Amino acid sequence: MKKTFLWMLLVVFSCEVFAQENVGKRVIQRSKDQTTNRVENRSEQGVDGALNKIEEGIGSLFRKRDKKGNAGSSQEDNTWNEPNNQNNQSNERGSTTNSGNSARKSVNSKFDFVSGEKVIAYDNFERVSLGDFPVDWNTNATGEVVLFDEDDTKWLYLPNSGHFIPDFVNRVPQNFTLEFNITVSEDFSNNMGGFKSIFVEEMSDRMAYDLHFGGYPQVIVDAHPLANEIMYSFYSKSSTGTEIQNRGQRDGDFLAIYRISMWRQGTRLRVYVDDNKVFDIPRAFSPDLNYALLFMTNYWSGDLFVSDFKLAEGDPDTRSKLITEGRFVTNSITFDSGSDVLKTSSYGVLKEIAETLQQNPTVRVQIFGHTDSDGSEKLNLELSKKRAEAVKKALTQDFGIDASRMETDGKGQSQPIAPNTTSEGKAQNRRVEFVKI
Repeated sequence: MKKTFLWMLLVVFSCEVFAQENVGKRVIQRSKDQTTNRVENRSEQGVDGALNKIEEGIGSLFRKRDKKGNAGSSQEDNTWNEPNNQNNQSNERGSTTNSGNSARKSVNSKFDFVSGEKVIAYDNFERVSLGDFPVDWNTNATGEVVLFDEDDTKWLYLPNSGHFIPDFVNRVPQNFTLEFNITVSEDFSNNMGGFKSIFVEEMSDRMAYDLHFGGYPQVIVDAHPLANEIMYSFYSKSSTGTEIQNRGQRDGDFLAIYRISMWRQGTRLRVYVDDNKVFDIPRAFSPDLNYALLFMTNYWSGDLFVSDFKLAEGDPDTRSKLITEGRFVTNSITFDSGSDVLKTSSYGVLKEIAETLQQNPTVRVQIFGHTDSDGSEKLNLELSKKRAEAVKKALTQDFGIDASRMETDGKGQSQPIAPNTTSEGKAQNRRVEFVKI
């Protein structure tokens, strides 16, 4: 009787799980379920074991997995939970529980990436419904915005072959930075390519771009993550037909999320994977051409996801602005969501600020943190103060700047420099300001 009841309970529970597939949240399982065949061939002993788990509590069957595939003590529990229904926010979530004291990042002294000052385009898909393709992108394939069970960041899932064109930007400036996050499923193939960022001689119809048969002057950066590493390659063809190409790879954590950053200054292109510079090509771009931007996928199998696109213009001159103008404002100093923990991508601009202060030993500065308007005004004010203090701490502990030369304060969301109604405006408002005292 007890077993019969438990069987009925299992059936009801399974129907409930199936019914939730249409609740409007598309949750992606990046590590493919390895239990399907075992379920089909399960012995009576295995069935009894599953029923015993129900007796222990149905909730224990659906524990969350972290990025390394662990769920408590079980390696085979790869069911992913439906996340809660809170709205996807940007950096300002009103939570200030994390502290830079408890999770300091390692510093790569050679990391010199500095994000552009003027945000041209920023897209974290926060306004796109799950299951939809973003309306301000174009494609000849498909794609959809999804969630992973491990967090509430929205990702754009892209199929293995297609053009993906951001309609909100065409021509890229002579000086720009492009950044995005990328990750893949466990079974992502090492054959063919990954996610290609393509800068091609400006054309009226980017959808007509042909990867294999076009003789265009172009620059291509291919990011190709795998389960435990990332491969990357570079190709350039100039207006005179000169070709340059290179490739490499790095180890990574299991199902890591990589931050890809590119920095163009005239003809020069630097490419970074997280805080490692992987390419530095002095003459990647032809100086006489205008370049358009598009993306392509070209992979064999598995799933690929991208998020948090940022295109910015400018060639920051920290030294002149802080010393000669007395003020330097940057949104290149970024933090983990809702916390004061600095991201490693912040250390390029922090290094420049430190060098400026080292070369001007009598200069003192005040550091102000600013947030966008997402979340509680009170908590954003508190968060902005903690972030300013985290910047001071990094300049002291990682770069040797005397703490007595710096004061900190936070303004929260009270002094926006752009409308908080767009993703680009919010990205501009999440900033750190240095003022010479």
